[in-house]
Amino acid sequence: YGRLAKSLDDAIGFGITTVVEPQNSLDDLELFERARAEGRLRSRIVAALFHPRGTGDADLGEFADAARRFADDRLRVGPLKLYIDDVVEPRTAALLEPYTGCGHHRGETFYPAEEFAELLAKLDARGFQCFVHATGDRGIRTVLDAVAHARAVNGPRDARHQVVHVECLDPEDVPRFAELGVVACMQPRHCAPEIAGPGQDWAENVGEERWHKAWPMRSLHGAGAVLAFSSDWNVAEMDPMIGIYTAVTRRPLGGGEPWRPEETVDVETAVYGYTMGSAHANFLEEERGSLTVGKAADFVVLSRDILRIAPESIPGTVAETVVVAGEVVHRAG
Repeated sequence: YGRLAKSLDDAIGFGITTVVEPQNSLDDLELFERARAEGRLRSRIVAALFHPRGTGDADLGEFADAARRFADDRLRVGPLKLYIDDVVEPRTAALLEPYTGCGHHRGETFYPAEEFAELLAKLDARGFQCFVHATGDRGIRTVLDAVAHARAVNGPRDARHQVVHVECLDPEDVPRFAELGVVACMQPRHCAPEIAGPGQDWAENVGEERWHKAWPMRSLHGAGAVLAFSSDWNVAEMDPMIGIYTAVTRRPLGGGEPWRPEETVDVETAVYGYTMGSAHANFLEEERGSLTVGKAADFVVLSRDILRIAPESIPGTVAETVVVAGEVVHRAG
């Protein structure tokens, strides 16, 4: 509980007015409730519930009950978190072609494609939104195929299923996000050269011939996909300014040459990804995500105008004042 309270304090200090907790048990919801009772929940929470393999109908019933119980403007249950593959660095993400220098090894999916398609269709039919970890191009395609299957079986609906990470994406699948209404939940910091670029495990494992597939943010945006940006803390820094800087420059945090700069986005698009894009991903665009009459008064006053300064100065920008529901909940210093 102490670590949770500390991380919530850190989030509000960085100007994060709504926190999406991406993988939770039902017991975790009680911890959030305790934080609220003790005045430690200054931000809002959307909690995704973990759906491991083997989750049964009784569990789904409990998830649905939790979604009804935790559904207010401070603490609400959001999507179900699933995994289709792992990560590129240890060569456990599912790729369409083998890893460089690894013979026939191309990683594995946690479910056969047909089984996952049936599972997602079942969850979709019950009204659940799915939030699926997928990093490799085969893993991502498996999720998109499953969403297409769910739509064919259940009929189209505004499900807003999300693919989380979208690290290595085949160009053929770029337009499918918009076509299927799938949100690309991406973490810009992960594509920084000092983390994933040449000489790092990510870039070396996929090989240079696949570098054009790496975090194609501009391509997805240009094809009409909704981008929802986040940090993946504690894998990367929580500070959105670092993520915005990386999305805009694809340069190392300390400066240097960019990696795949053709997939950068402008500052406005990056800010939208952290605000309205993420609000849309969580069915909150009518309540949060922009300074609009009638929406919640959640906003941040930054120390600099990041729309006007040089991108290199964005990481040094701090949240001077943070307001949630019209109440000042943090002042820098």
